[in-house]
Amino acid sequence: MSPVPPRMASKDLRPRRRWFAVALLIPPTVVGIGLLLLTLTGMNAFRSYPPPEFLSGQVQGTGSSTVDLTTTDLDSVGLYIRPTEADGAACSMDGPGTAWFAEREVNHGWDGWRLEYALEVDTPGSYTLTCRGSSDVSFVVAETRTAQEADRRGLTTALTLFGGFALGVLGMFVMIITVGILRGTYPSRVAERARRNGGRA
Repeated sequence: MSPVPPRMASKDLRPRRRWFAVALLIPPTVVGIGLLLLTLTGMNAFRSYPPPEFLSGQVQGTGSSTVDLTTTDLDSVGLYIRPTEADGAACSMDGPGTAWFAEREVNHGWDGWRLEYALEVDTPGSYTLTCRGSSDVSFVVAETRTAQEADRRGLTTALTLFGGFALGVLGMFVMIITVGILRGTYPSRVAERARRNGGRA
């Protein structure tokens, strides 16, 4: 005959109720660990990073500037505009090869500058950037490797935050359910242990 589980006060059940509070700390702890790992690997989007390298002089309003492009610049260069709320740019590039403005692949901005267009160039060399705009608008050609890296950091950080939080919430519920089950079955386990020990609890 199975022993009758003893009646126990809630404070005597094991694990103690404090483990429910510990479970609530799992989501922020997992997120914090994720952000720490991102910081240690240099992928934390909340850190400040140097701005992109300018490849031309700034054109204020209407004017021109020389753009010297190397082979490594051909697939990672774009047109920035300031201020960020300014309307689209009216610019052209003339030089030894074909250059045209294309839709930007990533969004990027800093210190009032906004990446407006990606610049597609098929031949390295010295080009002339010509822009037409109001006197309060500035244009500049800069490398976009920094923008692409910032986009990767932003995506990695977002995935870490959401993924870490989701994993933490799952772990929290698993722990809450496990602690609840263990507390609920604690009297039965005490009675079973007493039976195996010949009546000694």
